[in-house]
Amino acid sequence: MFGFGGHNNDQHQNGEDPFSVLMRVFANEMPPMLLRSAFPEGGARFGSHTSSTGGFNAPVDVKDSESHYYLEADLPGVKQQDVKLTVDDSQLCLSASRQLEKGEYYMKERREGSFERCWTFPVRVVEDSVKASLKDGVLKVEMQKGQSMGKTINIS
Repeated sequence: MFGFGGHNNDQHQNGEDPFSVLMRVFANEMPPMLLRSAFPEGGARFGSHTSSTGGFNAPVDVKDSESHYYLEADLPGVKQQDVKLTVDDSQLCLSASRQLEKGEYYMKERREGSFERCWTFPVRVVEDSVKASLKDGVLKVEMQKGQSMGKTINIS
C-alpha cells in the first residue's frame, strides 16, 4: 500500500487511516478559513473567534431581535457540567468539552476534545438577563440588549 507521512501501512500513528485524517483536517479547518475570507470579522454582523482542540466544534445560530439576542448551539453528547458561558459587556464566550469512551472502534466518526467560541455584539448585553438551558443536545441562550455602545459625533 502507499505510504503516508513515512508510514507504509494503512493506519496512521493514532490508528486512523490517512484519508480519515485528511478529511478531518479539511472538515475542521476549511469552513473557518472560508468564513474568515468571506467575512474577516467572523460574520456579516457580529465579530467572533474560535479555538478548538481535538476536532470537536459546535454549529451555532445567533438571532437578533429588537430587544434580545438568541443563540442556539448543537452540543450532542456534552454534559451540562462541561459547558461554560461567560458574558462581559458586549462579548459572549461559549466553551465546551466532550470525551468519548476509549476502546477499539470499527469506525469512529464522532469527535472529542474542547472548543471555545466568542462573539462580540454591536450592542452590549445586560449581564444579569442572560438565561441558558441545555436540552436534548441543544444549548439555548437568551440575552437582553442594553444601551447601545455606539455614539454619533456631531461635526461642527
